[in-house]
Amino acid sequence: MMPKPIDRHRLPEFDVVRAVVLIGVFMMNYIVQWNVEEIRRTQGWARIDAPDWLRKTMDPWNGPMSTRFAATLTTLVGVGIVLLSAKSVGSGDADRIREDRWRLRRRGVLFILIGIFFDVVWPGEILHFTGLFLIVGAWAIRWRPRTLVLAAVGVMITTTVQRSL
Repeated sequence: MMPKPIDRHRLPEFDVVRAVVLIGVFMMNYIVQWNVEEIRRTQGWARIDAPDWLRKTMDPWNGPMSTRFAATLTTLVGVGIVLLSAKSVGSGDADRIREDRWRLRRRGVLFILIGIFFDVVWPGEILHFTGLFLIVGAWAIRWRPRTLVLAAVGVMITTTVQRSL
């Protein structure tokens, strides 16, 4: 028996933000890094021949946009998980929840595989982490708010301890 099609509505605003973020990730991680890595190693970022405001803005290591796009992409993944699963979780329909979980897992595996490929080219990519977020999100879409908060606190503590070692 074929499952009933689920009516999904696209949010153009969400797609626009996602496109801007992906362009920013590409711009900061690939274009800037590939074009300035040799200059940075030999002369230093501050010696690049460009206006000071542009050099400071585009600095992929310390500039204001250095982590903004990656953090926004990660936030969009979380919002996307919520938007994808809201109807199925709200309805309590086990079949729809199962389908949403499989959809998230498939996307997660795809992101991990693409991330492994890109990691060969650029070890700073975040796609495999994004895939992991999707897989964990598939597992956690039915968690109660208290469980989600406890998991978030656990991740924060683990990360803090790990970084201090």
